[in-house]
Amino acid sequence: MKAGVNASRGRYEAVFSEEARSRIGELVDLDIERVPQENTPESAAASVRDARVILSTWGAVPYTRKLLEACPDLELILYAAGSFKQQVTDALVERSPVVCSAVHINAIPTAEYSLMCILAALKDVGPFVHRVRRDGPDGFRKDQFAFQGGYYRTTVALLGLGTVSRYLVGLLRNFDFEILMADDFLSAAEAMQMGVTAVSLDEAMSRADVVSVHHADVERNWGIVNRRTLGLMKEGARLVNTSRGRMVDEEALVEALSAGRISAYLDVTHPEPPAQGHPFYSLPNCVLTPHIAGSIGPEVHRMGDYCVRELEHWLAGEPFEHTVDIRDLSNRA
Repeated sequence: MKAGVNASRGRYEAVFSEEARSRIGELVDLDIERVPQENTPESAAASVRDARVILSTWGAVPYTRKLLEACPDLELILYAAGSFKQQVTDALVERSPVVCSAVHINAIPTAEYSLMCILAALKDVGPFVHRVRRDGPDGFRKDQFAFQGGYYRTTVALLGLGTVSRYLVGLLRNFDFEILMADDFLSAAEAMQMGVTAVSLDEAMSRADVVSVHHADVERNWGIVNRRTLGLMKEGARLVNTSRGRMVDEEALVEALSAGRISAYLDVTHPEPPAQGHPFYSLPNCVLTPHIAGSIGPEVHRMGDYCVRELEHWLAGEPFEHTVDIRDLSNRA
């Protein structure tokens, strides 16, 4: 069984652990010498030539007609990364191989990181850290009885119903939170099943102590957090964004942060990174991290291991764990 790789060798070896690569070698015929040091359309075509299965991860090139001509018997693509959207072409849809993407696996650390941001936000970790660094011992002052936050009977609103927010809801249930969710596709029955309260965007923004953004990166969601909706947030509320920077009108957010009305915990911006001197770098009520919510370090092996499992399922004629309908990605991340 011939296999190829649509990624650079460095990316392939980083995402697929030594154990995973060894197992792949037992299952299929993959010539590691054909995997390029730098992945280009030309080197990828050489790497996947005559392959029936392609293993891939970040840095994959799109599946153009020319690339697909190199592997006319292609049946399966295993993508050990997040969104597969950027690799899809009309030629790939026409060919219609089975595509298994680890996007749902990548949602796990994203949800865990989002939980961390929510918990940190509700304790005002960012502003407190800034004050301690600025004032030294004097920064340790606090009024624990006047503080508006913490984890008891506070309200968390999630914007967007997707894999990350579904997983995050399960994590949030371990705390004494009221969980709101705003999404046009969320039914009352599903909300009840998930243990959340379905609300409108405006209600989510106005009621929550912390709002966490999880919408898919599609045009209709861009700027959903804007001057109007930010204005609905109550004094002292917090905004968390681990989705995509385009969900937020950043000029309006800077205004709200500069006024001291709210605080923000941002793992994503648009563009990324923000330009040198951008207010996000210096505002004391803005915690900015460099897009680390998704799989990093050893976490990426979880995605490679998933693809190995799917390869085993395919070879054994067993059902897949998770496939992607490449004909219908318009509303997905």
